[in-house]
Amino acid sequence: MKSSKLLILLFSSLLTGGAAQAELIGVNPEKLQGMIEQGALVVDVRTEAEWDKTGIIPSSHKLMYYDENGNSNADQWLAQLRAMKSTENQAVVVVCHSGGRSASVGNFLDKDVGMSNIYHLEDGISGWINQGKAVDK
Repeated sequence: MKSSKLLILLFSSLLTGGAAQAELIGVNPEKLQGMIEQGALVVDVRTEAEWDKTGIIPSSHKLMYYDENGNSNADQWLAQLRAMKSTENQAVVVVCHSGGRSASVGNFLDKDVGMSNIYHLEDGISGWINQGKAVDK
């Protein structure tokens, strides 16, 4: 039995190139609040019009990923994000309106860029506001 488990583990390791595949983790507003208190970098990727309409999570940083036409400059955006991080391993939580764009950007950071400690706010700023959490206008 032990040898079959070892064989499965070895085969799985070969299929993934020996690297563990990380999954983007969604967090709820309560978890995000605790992460902010522990020094997580919160990055709001929405557009300026969206920030003006709803406000932003206190202490978050505005860093629009997609413009109003759905275009992005990933290299430029990534350089700005890296400049915001206080340490290489600092947790980054990506926020958008409802969770779709933040999941997309978070997966880009996790899978394509290879960053660790990447999270996204499930249900976005809408979920944050619906739970009565404060925003800065």
